[in-house]
Amino acid sequence: MQELFRVVDGRMETEESWSLNRYNMHICAGEILYIQGSPESGLHCLVELFTGRRMLQGGKIFVRECRCMAVTKERIREAGIYTITAEADLVKELSVAENLEVIRWVPFSLRFFNRKKIEKKVDRYLEKEGVSLQSSSMLGEVDSGACQCLSILKAKMHGAALIVLDCTRGNYEGKKGEKLCRLIKRLSTEGIAFIILSEHFLPLAGMAHRIQVIHKGYDLMEWHGMDEKLKEDLLHPGAIRTAGGKETCHVPLLYGIYDYEWETEKGFLSYLRQFSAENPLLWQYAAGIECIPESYGLQGKLAILPRTYRDLQFDSMGIEDNIIMAIPGRIAHGGKYGFIDRNFKRLITQEFYERAGVPQGVKSVAELDRAQRRILFLYRFEVAKPKTMLIDCPYIGLGQEEKARVRAYLEGLARKGIRIVYFSQSMEELQEDCKEIFCSHDGKRHQSAGFSTWDSVGPMIK
Repeated sequence: MQELFRVVDGRMETEESWSLNRYNMHICAGEILYIQGSPESGLHCLVELFTGRRMLQGGKIFVRECRCMAVTKERIREAGIYTITAEADLVKELSVAENLEVIRWVPFSLRFFNRKKIEKKVDRYLEKEGVSLQSSSMLGEVDSGACQCLSILKAKMHGAALIVLDCTRGNYEGKKGEKLCRLIKRLSTEGIAFIILSEHFLPLAGMAHRIQVIHKGYDLMEWHGMDEKLKEDLLHPGAIRTAGGKETCHVPLLYGIYDYEWETEKGFLSYLRQFSAENPLLWQYAAGIECIPESYGLQGKLAILPRTYRDLQFDSMGIEDNIIMAIPGRIAHGGKYGFIDRNFKRLITQEFYERAGVPQGVKSVAELDRAQRRILFLYRFEVAKPKTMLIDCPYIGLGQEEKARVRAYLEGLARKGIRIVYFSQSMEELQEDCKEIFCSHDGKRHQSAGFSTWDSVGPMIK
């Protein structure tokens, strides 16, 4: 197999908190290389390197076994290296054909635009690849799982030899992850290489030929293939980075909902409605109320929170106003006018700063890191004092260190008496957090035994 890309003792210093230090990596044609590291590990340096936005400040790079002095965007395109970050290479307002053939990575010579000819060409290509989509379909109507596959097929269509998947954002678990795995495996047998970059363990690691952990800019360790011990280490990367020390006993405090089959585009609210309709008693046990949810937000003592938390925060407003804007009726004094006592407003804001570890000089939401923004989203509903919070994927898009901070916050809520129930398509994640897990199949009860549940001692049936 031809070697496509190699880094030897790579060094990169950035203004951010990440860098590369004597980093080494190589990838050959048809290989799948999975690289995992925290946000500060230097993982984002690799994204910058493969997109040509930054160059190494030390070390050597070999492209197709030849020394490359300057890894520019043009040299990357010539080498057939294609980087995908959360389907950012696709335009939702355009059709499938326009995305695959008109919005090109490798430009073609000037010629007249012929829609029918282009759609016919794309239809033939999709049919050959076993994709049921029509080239005339608007991309905005396509689910995100299909978009992930389209990004990869677009790379192949443009002659990519190495596809870099930046999986630090987005959802790559459940049925989406399974479809993606099948496509990547198939294309790797055709000679296309893949580098998968992730800040936390993904099922995609299971198909990799080699697995690397990056820490503080170093290629810390590398394995050939996956086993149960390595999987456990990747789920808890602190065990890889440190040797010795006493393990602390972690007592699960949360409740989980697991459904591998659920298409997340249908929405968390749709899932909860189906969940409650299929088994009202289990819904009442999990949520603490009998009624079927009507909308996101607060419903009496129940808070239902979507994964699109960013849509409910305003960077142009201060942290103090972001905290109170969603729930003024719950903390207001002064009757129908909803006057909020200024001193009370200051106290709840100060509590958020302490709970989220925010420096006092920070005033705007834009200055918060990812974990602090997630805690802000949860905190604004906490101050309304709900009895139960149902949360859709609270850790999505977070690295291991950020996830630990959000988990600590959620466990703090549980200790205060708030029941935390969250949805995830990662059973490993749920087993780490939850003392009880409710399982369904595409929102429906199991054919033979209703909804199954797991507790701390193993599987049981409710």
